[in-house]
Amino acid sequence: MDERLYALLKDQPFWHWLPPEGGQYFDACFHMDCEEIPAGGHCRSQGRVGYFISGRAQLRGQRGIRRAGAGTFFGALYPGKAEENECALWAVTDCTVLWLDADVLTSVCYAACWFHARLIREVEAWLKNRSGD
Repeated sequence: MDERLYALLKDQPFWHWLPPEGGQYFDACFHMDCEEIPAGGHCRSQGRVGYFISGRAQLRGQRGIRRAGAGTFFGALYPGKAEENECALWAVTDCTVLWLDADVLTSVCYAACWFHARLIREVEAWLKNRSGD
């Protein structure tokens, strides 16, 4: 993970647990990619997990249309339910999205790093606590 991405994540409430040394391993473990999507732009999740770092967007998928913003996970959050794993993102404002390989939510990497196990637990807790989207 480059220093810019780590700087963005460390200020996000969801990532409060990520220590500075976590950035050395995260990119290799999670195949992270940060994308800037301008207002009015759109893209598809393509089987990836997305996390909004900033901005607001509409997400359109099998589950309907919902609004999303900073701190929201979307995309491949439902392992084994392909119809719910794909969505289109339509940026309402300029957005910064962190993309992760969807496999990160179903298995821990070969190195069994605690960062990976913690991410899985945190996403599971986020899914349980989100409100009716």
